[in-house]
Amino acid sequence: MSVIGTNIKKIRGVKNLSQSDFADLFDMKRASIGSYEEGRAEPKIATVLQIANHFGISIDDLLTKELSVNDLSRFDIFKEELAGEVKHNLSPSKVPVDIIPVPYVSQAEQQAYLAGEIKSSVLPVIQLPLLKGMNYRAFELNDDAMVYHGSGAGKQDVVVGCRPDKFDLNQVESSKLYIFETRKQLYYRRLNAKNLSNLVLEPLHPDHYQVTVASKEVQRVWQVCLVVTKNIGNPDAFRLRLRELENEVRTLKNRQG
Repeated sequence: MSVIGTNIKKIRGVKNLSQSDFADLFDMKRASIGSYEEGRAEPKIATVLQIANHFGISIDDLLTKELSVNDLSRFDIFKEELAGEVKHNLSPSKVPVDIIPVPYVSQAEQQAYLAGEIKSSVLPVIQLPLLKGMNYRAFELNDDAMVYHGSGAGKQDVVVGCRPDKFDLNQVESSKLYIFETRKQLYYRRLNAKNLSNLVLEPLHPDHYQVTVASKEVQRVWQVCLVVTKNIGNPDAFRLRLRELENEVRTLKNRQG
């Protein structure tokens, strides 16, 4: 089974989608999904892009990395406490995803934003495929605390947080990825533990220390739903797959020409 075939099967399992449900999302035949998962065929470039955009997965991860349940949970748009605020009665395969303008906080503007000197209404926006009816904010990272051994998101990568209107520290869960805003610092970390007065935030990279933040200092908390990274994991595998995709594009152009 190819990496992308393995990942499609893993996505279906995590999202509780049959091969037919998955195929319907992208106007494909069920047999095509079976072929991908069994390694008898590989999806076209357009299909790879659709899958990556729909589930909020980077293209390089989708093509070169066997995704874990934790990787996929970063875009868990079907989670009850988040999606429950959205007024629809649709199954996961029919959840209304659209191109959403997301306010973007760059490294240069981060301190002024956290201090309240820049309002979200005047921030620049980036357009992303996301669930309708949620609040979103995108942040450019300024450290490498959450990248290690070629995996994760680090400095200059962008993480997108989502939250319904009513979402606070009482709803955060240990071991999950969040973005925590205080008046002076932005933390992109995995929540290790919490109590009434403190949050213990865990880095991925061993050169960064565990951080304890007073709960009262947290202004906003966002669940991480999308990561846009320059990290391509195994570069040799990525380059090989990229060459294959380039050859496919060239073949398609020749047929059309």
